[in-house]
Amino acid sequence: VVEDEETLLELTSDFLKKSGYRVLSARDGMTAVQIARSFEGPIHLLLTDVMMPKLNGPTLARHIADLRPETQILFMTGHTESDGALHGSVPKDSEFLQKPFHRDTLIRKVRQTLNLAGQQGPA
Repeated sequence: VVEDEETLLELTSDFLKKSGYRVLSARDGMTAVQIARSFEGPIHLLLTDVMMPKLNGPTLARHIADLRPETQILFMTGHTESDGALHGSVPKDSEFLQKPFHRDTLIRKVRQTLNLAGQQGPA
């Protein structure tokens, strides 16, 4: 989970942990790249905010795809396509989670994204 807003990072990570997922978290994209380089196990999913300082979500996703092509990408954002913030920065076929979200919506979207890749999450 990569999110620059600390409270949302902690809350999202906690929701996922309580649902049985192993979670690596980072407050920025640069830290996330370092974690992806050094973590020895598989990373099945990158859940990242779109708009972040230093290294935004789409750029982070490209770095992770180069390092770990098996990793699925799920973007979360408080912006809509119509406000222009996402235009051109995120691939059109990307999976999205709209903020704010409910815990059940988060878990459902994570499972859906993992299932699209043929990976299973916790029951």
